[in-house]
Amino acid sequence: MRLSFFCLTASLLLTGCLSSPFFTTPNYLGNINGKLYLMDGSSVEGELSISTTNTFGSPVKVKRVGEKDALKYNLEQVLGYELRGDYYALKEIRSDISSASSYVKYSFMRRLTPANSAIHLYEDLNSTTYTSKNANGTSTSNTSTEKLYYAQLPHEGGRTVFALDGRMFVPYFDQKVSGYVSDCPTLAQRIINKEDHYFYPEFSINNTQERRLEVMMNIASQYNNCK
Repeated sequence: MRLSFFCLTASLLLTGCLSSPFFTTPNYLGNINGKLYLMDGSSVEGELSISTTNTFGSPVKVKRVGEKDALKYNLEQVLGYELRGDYYALKEIRSDISSASSYVKYSFMRRLTPANSAIHLYEDLNSTTYTSKNANGTSTSNTSTEKLYYAQLPHEGGRTVFALDGRMFVPYFDQKVSGYVSDCPTLAQRIINKEDHYFYPEFSINNTQERRLEVMMNIASQYNNCK
C-alpha cells in the first residue's frame, strides 16, 4: 500500500514537472501558450514547445486545447511564433567566410522593429552551459547568456540576416549602408557624412553591440519614414 502511494505521488510530481512551462531561450522552450505562424500562411494556437537542437523528431510542437497529441513541424514549415507580446522569426545566419568551413545556422530571433518595417532588426539570444571543476574536485555547471543583433536588409525577403559587426556593414560602414538606403537620399547623406547616431566605425572602444543596434534602429526608423 505504501509502495503504491509512493509510486502514485512520484508519478504525479513527474507529470507536473514535465508539463510545467519554461523559457530558456527562443530556441528552447516548452508548454507556453502562444501562436505559431507557418510558411503556408496558416497559424496554430496552443502550448508551444521548441528545441532547435532536437535531432530526433520534429523541433517545433503545438498542443492545442482539448487535444491529447501535439502537432509537429519541421523548421522549413515554420515562419515564426508569437509569445507574450513578442514575435520571434526563424532566421538564417550565414558565416562571413566563403569556404568549405562556412556554415548556415537557423535561429528564432526576437523582432525589434515594427512588422511593416523596411529594415528589420533582430535579437538573437544564445545560452551556453559549461562545466568547471572546483578545488575539491566537484564539478559545477554555469550558464552564460549572450545577446547578438542582426539585420535584414531593405527589399530583401527570405530568412537571411546579417550580423551588425559582419562584412555587410564593416569596414566602410558609410559606403555600404548608404548604398542600402540610396533611395532615401537624405538618410544616405547622413550616413556618408558619418553623423552621430547614423554611423559606427569598425574599431572603437564604444563600438558595442548596443551601440551598433542604436545606430541601426535610427537608420531603420528614418528609412521607414522617408518620403
